[in-house]
Amino acid sequence: MKKVSNRLVINPVLTLVTIYFLANLYSFILLISGGEIFVDALIRTFDESIVYATGAMLAACFLLLLFLYGVSCKFSECEGSLLFSDNWGWFLVIIQCAYLINNFYYGVNLAGVEDAESGSPFKFFFSVFQPDLIYLILAIGITSNRLFWLNLIIFSFSMVSRGWMGGFLIVFIIYLCRSYPVKIGFKPFLWLSAILLVCVSLFPFFVELKWVLRSGGYLGEVWGSVIDQGYLSSFGNSFAYLLSRFQMFGHVALIAENSNEVANSYENNEFIPYWADGVFQWFILKINDIEVFQLNRYMVNVFFDSDNTAYSTNPGIAGWMLFLKSGTVFFIAYICIIILLPAFYVVRYAGKKYFLLLFSLVFIYLFHGWIAAYLNAVTYLVFLIFIKRKVFGKNP
Repeated sequence: MKKVSNRLVINPVLTLVTIYFLANLYSFILLISGGEIFVDALIRTFDESIVYATGAMLAACFLLLLFLYGVSCKFSECEGSLLFSDNWGWFLVIIQCAYLINNFYYGVNLAGVEDAESGSPFKFFFSVFQPDLIYLILAIGITSNRLFWLNLIIFSFSMVSRGWMGGFLIVFIIYLCRSYPVKIGFKPFLWLSAILLVCVSLFPFFVELKWVLRSGGYLGEVWGSVIDQGYLSSFGNSFAYLLSRFQMFGHVALIAENSNEVANSYENNEFIPYWADGVFQWFILKINDIEVFQLNRYMVNVFFDSDNTAYSTNPGIAGWMLFLKSGTVFFIAYICIIILLPAFYVVRYAGKKYFLLLFSLVFIYLFHGWIAAYLNAVTYLVFLIFIKRKVFGKNP
C-alpha cells in the first residue's frame, strides 16, 4: 500500500507481498527464539543454521520477484483494457453453476480428498474448461457490476463447499484488481478495520467449517466443536493455523534440512524437473509413459508419509534453489522468462488490471512453488486474451 494525498491506494500485489512476508517473518522469529511452527500436519523445530539459511533464501526470492515486478511496472501504463460483455458474464454463471452441481452430485473435487474411482463423467470437460480459472480471468473484465457480484457469490460458495477457504483471499484480490486503484479515506478505513475485526473473531468457526466439509460432516458440528475446545483456545489454534497457511518457511526449511537427500532424488529422476512442470509438459510426459510426479508430491510422500494423490504441498521457488546447486542459475533464468514474457503480452493487450492479476498469481502460485498451477493460469489468461482479440475484436 502506498499513500497518495490523504488516502491509501491498495495495491493487490503489494498486499499479497505484505501478507506473505509477515507470515514468514513471524515463523522465522518464532523458530529463532526456540519455538515450534506448523508444517502441514507436523509441528517442527529446526536448527539455527537451517532457520538462517531458509530465511536468507526466502528473502532472496522476495527480492527477485519484487525486482521483476518493479521492472515490469515500467511498462504497465497502458490505456487499453480487456472487457467482457453480459454474455460472457452469463456464460461464467452457467459454467460455475454446472461445476457446482457436478461437485455436489458426484462428491468430487473436495480439497485434500481423493475422488472416487467412478468419479464424474464430466471430469474431462471440467479439466479442459476449468471454471475456477475462467472466473479468475473473466471476473476482472466483466462490464456488469451485477454479474460481477453474482459470479463472486457463486465462486465463494463453490470454494467453501469444497473446503477451500483460500477462496476468500482470491475474491479479495480479484476485487482489488478489478477496482484498482482502490483509494480508502479515514472513515472507510475504520469500517474496513471493523469488518476485518469481525472476520478475525470468526476464525475458529471458518477453520472448523473447513475440516467439517472436507470430512463430510454436518454443519452443526462446527459450533459444537468450537465450544467444546473453548473459544479462546480454539481462536489461538485457528490463528496459528491461519499463519501456517500463509507461510512456507517450514516447508522450505524441510528441504534445507534434507537438501542432500532431495538433490540425490532429483538427480535420480525421482520427481520431474521444474521445467517439466506444466500442462503441455505433462502431456508430452504422459504420451511417453513417464509418470508426472512433482516435487510437491515427493515432499508429501517423504516428509509427511502420505500417498494421498489429492494432497500437495508448497516447496516454494526457494526450496528448489536450496538443492539445485549450480543449476540454480538456469532455474532463476527460467523463472524470469515465465514471468516477464506473459507480463509484457498481458499489459500490452489487456491493461493494468490484468497485469496486477498476473503478478498476484506470481505470488499466490509461483512463489509457493506451484509452477504447474501458475503456468496453467497464465496459459488460460494469454489464450483468452488472444481469442478475445482475434475472434471478438475490441467489442466486449
